[in-house]
Amino acid sequence: MRFMSCLDPHPFCAHYKRTERIWFEDFLRGGFVGTWTSLCPSNAISLIEGFQIRKELCVSCLLCAAFCPNKSIAFDDTFGAYVKEQHQGRDCITAVLDRQGRRAIKSPTDLIAGTPAELIEGIDRLDSSFLKRSLRKFVMHFSSDFDSLVRWGTNALYFITLDDNPKIANSVKIRGAKREIRVEACHSFSNNIALWKFDNQIDFKFVDRFLFGRDAANEIVKSSGKLYKQVFGCYLLGQDEDEYFKSSSFNEAIVDRLRDYKLTMVSALALWCLVARKLFLARKISLESLLQEVEDNNDRYLIMSDDKCLKLIEECSA
Repeated sequence: MRFMSCLDPHPFCAHYKRTERIWFEDFLRGGFVGTWTSLCPSNAISLIEGFQIRKELCVSCLLCAAFCPNKSIAFDDTFGAYVKEQHQGRDCITAVLDRQGRRAIKSPTDLIAGTPAELIEGIDRLDSSFLKRSLRKFVMHFSSDFDSLVRWGTNALYFITLDDNPKIANSVKIRGAKREIRVEACHSFSNNIALWKFDNQIDFKFVDRFLFGRDAANEIVKSSGKLYKQVFGCYLLGQDEDEYFKSSSFNEAIVDRLRDYKLTMVSALALWCLVARKLFLARKISLESLLQEVEDNNDRYLIMSDDKCLKLIEECSA
């Protein structure tokens, strides 16, 4: 394997491995091919004059730091990423390929050097009002750019399950009764499978086909003889939470629909919290426990604007 650093023309941290479209059966067998594309969902990473992060384009998605094994990236007081140090060494290999987690952090005082402590304290407290003010750019970007949501969401899910032998693929095709059904992401971890529908605006018009895909995937898993515990059906939503959740009163029609479909909704902001807590506080997330708790106890949604959801995030962090 060729080792790369920040000073190489194309460092690994500027890219990630994305699978080509495959059939669900091939995903179960692990036989899929990857292609390289940009890791950064807003194309803020610039390689023109050395490795740089363009502040005007950064949306605070955290992925560049999450997959940097050399602690080269820090954040300013608005969660904007910047290159703290151009690293050159033989250990700068992609965490995406080798599942290398960020270095161990024993306490909030062991933070990424150069990141203001108040930002970390806000993550530690799960201070939703502070975080939402700081992440306005993040929310606006993923509310309007579906492709970015798919790119970021896939890698965020992979990062938080690095310790659970994850495998993830985009555009997985599932054989249906009449024609194939495609899901945005298929994610296996801890002997579970989560099928993900991504959306940057709430729209249940196309959920029916996704649910057919989930049911078909369940049958394929059963007939394959593979010992998976559960197949989750999940809906990752990039839309601004304030547009559908205000004053602790969630839209009951949406909740009823989620219950009817047995579908679990996770907002992009809630997923951001999971990434941030692992990155800055070394709080490992049991995604299996979290999804199960959301299904059983929390009206089938996980959003950062709700105190019950934040408590669940804290309880499922170790």
